[in-house]
Amino acid sequence: SRAQLYRVFSDRDLGIGQMIRTTRLARAKALLETHDALPIKVIATMSGYENAASFSRAFLRREGVSPDQYRASLH
Repeated sequence: SRAQLYRVFSDRDLGIGQMIRTTRLARAKALLETHDALPIKVIATMSGYENAASFSRAFLRREGVSPDQYRASLH
């Protein structure tokens, strides 16, 4: 239930929203690392973002580089 979810997270330093963002970005990084032919737009959708622009902004804020730059740095 929603109440149980909030109880579980009340004992942690990490909020629910932050956990969701962290999980989405971890998935996106894994996809960028393993699927170099997938377009950024597809990776954004597969990672739970509504569009590539919001994904790119979130990725840049967290990682300090754009998804394209991150992917290029892997090669």
